[in-house]
Amino acid sequence: MPTLEMALQRGNDSSTPIYELVTGPEMVNVFVGGRKHFYVHKRLLLERGGPFFEAILNRLRQSIVNIIQLPDEEPTTFGLFLLWLFGSPLPRPLTYQACLDLSYLWIFANKICITDLKDAAIDEIVDGYWHIRTKKKNSDCMLPKMKDVAEIHRKTNDSSQLRRLYFDIVVYNAAFIATREDFDQEKTLKDIFRYGGDLPADLALKFIQAFSSRENNPLEWPRSGRYHEHRTLPR
Repeated sequence: MPTLEMALQRGNDSSTPIYELVTGPEMVNVFVGGRKHFYVHKRLLLERGGPFFEAILNRLRQSIVNIIQLPDEEPTTFGLFLLWLFGSPLPRPLTYQACLDLSYLWIFANKICITDLKDAAIDEIVDGYWHIRTKKKNSDCMLPKMKDVAEIHRKTNDSSQLRRLYFDIVVYNAAFIATREDFDQEKTLKDIFRYGGDLPADLALKFIQAFSSRENNPLEWPRSGRYHEHRTLPR
């Protein structure tokens, strides 16, 4: 089990130990969601925060006030990002909300162009949903909820691995229930699409097509590592 001390020395696969990045007088004020204030070492963000923060901090060199505003992000998302930034492993999600929090971390990592963080987050999401499913007394677990699937769809693009993962999980859930002897297709479809009004029409159609074609959807839970992207480290 990696310790925080080991993480501080190792960092995120970089030659510069993190303890060297969290020393020095320069700090940055980061306001997240318009209400939460984080105080972050400037050098840590500059060297490990990817091109997004590098560009912002380069612009701040001309300013006497070191302030970064992230009004559209959630404090939980930025907190998870800082945890990873310090080299600590992401927490294993044991609840549905924790899986959603890591999903929005993936979206944030995509925005700031850090592929390693996306890969780390999506592995935990895969394992987290499986943990939730196996702990349910009723194995007919229909998480994620369709309203959240629709929101993930809205915030990602067609090539997004996160969008693909959510699609695969919903199809797996539907195919799993279809193997039961007491399977009621009409009732199941109503359960799956009880938030159907939140789904884009093209996504709803893809779900129906995938659910109806069992040959193209073998009963196999998504595996960790399957949804990785090509690795790109921040400078």
